[in-house]
Amino acid sequence: MVLIPFYLVSSNDPGAHKRVLQFFNQRLDLGMDFNDLDEQIKTQNQKIARLRDTLPEINELINRLEQNLRLSGEEHQQLLQEIEKYLREHRD
Repeated sequence: MVLIPFYLVSSNDPGAHKRVLQFFNQRLDLGMDFNDLDEQIKTQNQKIARLRDTLPEINELINRLEQNLRLSGEEHQQLLQEIEKYLREHRD
C-alpha cells in the first residue's frame, strides 16, 4: 500500500507511482529507470511550491498537515479543491 497525501489522490501523483514501481523493481530485479518519474515529481513539487507561495492560506494548511495537525472538514475541502484546481490549470 502506498500512502498518498489526500490532496493528491484525485490527481496524477508521480511520487506514488514511483514508490509502487520501486517495490516491483526491487522484488523482481527489473532494472527500471526512474528518470522520467523523477522529473515529474520535481515538476509537481515545484507547482505545489508555487501554489504555496501564491496562496498563504494553502501554505498554512499544508504546514499544519506537515506538523501532523488536523484540519477541519472545511479546511480539508478547501485544500483539496485549491490543489486540484491549480494542478489542472497548470498541466504541461
